Amino acid sequence: MTTITWTAPTGTPGIAGKTFTGGKVVEQNGETLVDFGTVKINGKNRRLKVRVSDKPSLAAQVKIVQEAKRAEEAAAAAAKKAELEAIVSGATTIDVDYYDGEYLSGYTVHGPAAKLLCELGLAKEVSGWGVHVESNVIDTLGKSFTYPQAIELARPALEEKQATSDEKAAKRTAIFAAAKETGKPVVLAHWMDDCNDPREECSTDSVTEYAMPDGTTEIQRSHTW
Repeated sequence: MTTITWTAPTGTPGIAGKTFTGGKVVEQNGETLVDFGTVKINGKNRRLKVRVSDKPSLAAQVKIVQEAKRAEEAAAAAAKKAELEAIVSGATTIDVDYYDGEYLSGYTVHGPAAKLLCELGLAKEVSGWGVHVESNVIDTLGKSFTYPQAIELARPALEEKQATSDEKAAKRTAIFAAAKETGKPVVLAHWMDDCNDPREECSTDSVTEYAMPDGTTEIQRSHTW
């Protein structure tokens, strides 16, 4: 990585002729600056930020640094993509580790594999602990397996979940169609909830959600005593 160096020209108050190195490129108020940190200016500590736009030599160094950073980021992104593709294809196995915690013990997984297993419903993130792999995964596939194997294990539950979602969507569509056809509200859902009005002496509200003829929904609450 290129080290940015700048020598203050003659006439620069307090630092003329001094050379500064190791500056960091920053953006401030739409301008590109090089921040050299805290330096001594006229005997006092001051933050030295140098504008790049009117300094060709400094601008050239900044360009090299920025291009190197973009190349580094592109390489990291490519490596991350390749890692994910290797896991998804099954070329790289998913390996789980046992973690013996104070409040929770079990098998855990890290990196992109953790997200993939969570999406399949085979693992879940536990706050303060990590990603916990479901015990049936270990019982069925062991401590090292491929993503395609994980998909096959998760398939029945995923298909059931999708079927349930499709059924709910179809029922909702049918209810809105009935409301539009009859020109009257049709009940979408009904549940009990905590009372939302502190002025009332009830603790529970009866809540009903209606599908309206114009395709919107409307909620009505009734207090209970």
